[in-house]
Amino acid sequence: MEDILYKRLSDETIGACIEVHKLMGPNLSEKIYEACVQKELINRGYHSDRQEWIDIFFKAEKLDEQYRIDMLVANKLILEFKTVPDINDSHVRQLLTYLEASIYEACPERSRKGWLYC
Repeated sequence: MEDILYKRLSDETIGACIEVHKLMGPNLSEKIYEACVQKELINRGYHSDRQEWIDIFFKAEKLDEQYRIDMLVANKLILEFKTVPDINDSHVRQLLTYLEASIYEACPERSRKGWLYC
């Protein structure tokens, strides 16, 4: 089994996303899913921030520019919500860009393959 950073947090977050999708179904806006997942995470005891600005670094130097991410869970896990039929390479690249240009870590093996979606 692959090593996963923040395994319990990841499992709880995936569980929250699955619970929201089971109860709310498809075809809602990203903002609605964000609100529902945040509420479910709170119910599970986890703090999250929606539409959070994160710092960007170049050669270990912080830039004046920032990215806006959909959700930051427990100040460790970035969630990017998509309400599309299929996740494509540009969606994955978007999240990888956030990780590579920020202080947030990605598991070496999971960062380029094996993504989980809700």
